[in-house]
Amino acid sequence: MRQFLAVLALVILSGSGASALCVANGANAAYVFTVENATGSRARATLAPGAELCLSVQAAPGAEMALPGGVVAVFERIDSVEGCSRVVHGSQSETLLAYGAFDRCRWAPHG
Repeated sequence: MRQFLAVLALVILSGSGASALCVANGANAAYVFTVENATGSRARATLAPGAELCLSVQAAPGAEMALPGGVVAVFERIDSVEGCSRVVHGSQSETLLAYGAFDRCRWAPHG
């Protein structure tokens, strides 16, 4: 349901300077993911392999190219204290390729 609402918000906000920070589970097991934008809004969900979690990011009018970034993170379980995080810039999607405890995750490269 959270994923549906996040996608619905993106559709409603499209064309208004809104975009999204997203994280996808490219690993072969379910993990707990979070996405936090620069204003401190945060979304969390357990994602099955292939699933994606997005959080909208609002840019000031005329500043779409300067969207603030945020942080995506993955945890083994909902009660895990340690996990892996990655700083994201602008509005982009991150994909976890493999989970490894204590910040030893493998993320998809950019460009």
